[in-house]
Amino acid sequence: MNKEKRKLYGTFRKRIKTRRKRKIFRFFLLIFIGIVLILILRVFFKKPSVEEGATVVDLKMLQTGSESDNARISSETGETIASDHQGFMTELQKFMRTVEEVQVAKEPYENSETVMTIPKGQYVETYGVESGYVKVRYQEKVGYLSRNELEDLKDPHLFKVVRGLLIVNRTYRLPEQYSPGLNTQAQIAFERMREDAARGGLSIQSCGDFQDYNYQAQMVQHLENNSDAQNFENPMEEEQNSEGDIENSGVGKNPQQEKPKKKIDWILPGQSEHQTGFAFDIGDGENEIGNAQVYDQYPVSTWLKENAYKFGFILRYPKDKEEVTGYAYEPWHYRYVGEELAGKIFSSGLTLEEYFGLN
Repeated sequence: MNKEKRKLYGTFRKRIKTRRKRKIFRFFLLIFIGIVLILILRVFFKKPSVEEGATVVDLKMLQTGSESDNARISSETGETIASDHQGFMTELQKFMRTVEEVQVAKEPYENSETVMTIPKGQYVETYGVESGYVKVRYQEKVGYLSRNELEDLKDPHLFKVVRGLLIVNRTYRLPEQYSPGLNTQAQIAFERMREDAARGGLSIQSCGDFQDYNYQAQMVQHLENNSDAQNFENPMEEEQNSEGDIENSGVGKNPQQEKPKKKIDWILPGQSEHQTGFAFDIGDGENEIGNAQVYDQYPVSTWLKENAYKFGFILRYPKDKEEVTGYAYEPWHYRYVGEELAGKIFSSGLTLEEYFGLN
């Protein structure tokens, strides 16, 4: 009797083990089938990306919005334009404006999750068009919009972009609504430069970086109301009187005669590089800036001229280049353009306008 019980018990245990094995096998089989289904669905619903070696959109296409004339060579510069794995540019192409409140997609295809919302009438950076989608950057976030959600800018003097760089001067300006804030990449580069200077025993500090349009307007109003105030941007003075000019004109000889007032061409709102978020006015933390002749006597002036390009900064308004840049010499004003371009401009000895052939 005991033998029969043991035999039945053994048979029962074998059946239990067999059932457990089958359950485990079914469990892993279901997992495998689920993974395969997910992969199939992702491939089926995802828009195909541009394969390696495929052509990408060129600058002509960006101007017209057409997708029929793609090329890797820029029609403006003849240079090869780098693209990402989806065929979009890695370099800023131009600015466009939203025609309505838009939801920016994480990926360039339908039903992609939303990364941010952009209000109507906002200006966004664009990086090319592929399959009806535009790669955009807004407030340092990147995503994709449908081409019909954006419109081209009609004013050729707004948002001038040359080889991926936003140009701002007296000819090319920025609108009131554009307020990007201080650029993170430029800020990081400035901190690296500051730390390098500190290791050499020199203190450098930012005396001014991002300034929005309204701040500039308030500054101009203040300067117009205060005849003794100097423009912080130190604009060109069309009628500067040297000591020789004053002596020859008789000013100072006759107490009754007033010294001629300087005719100043104010820097109007939208004409300042500070609105781009890439410009810095740099001092040493001890001495004021604003007087170029005095500033040039400080060690910080010499150090910046010799080293700033290594960190991606260029002296934006060099001495004796007022007729080219449209601005008076500002040895404290530096613009971040990236290390590679800064090195090239520094070596050339040219201004930004001269380097890019801008009038």
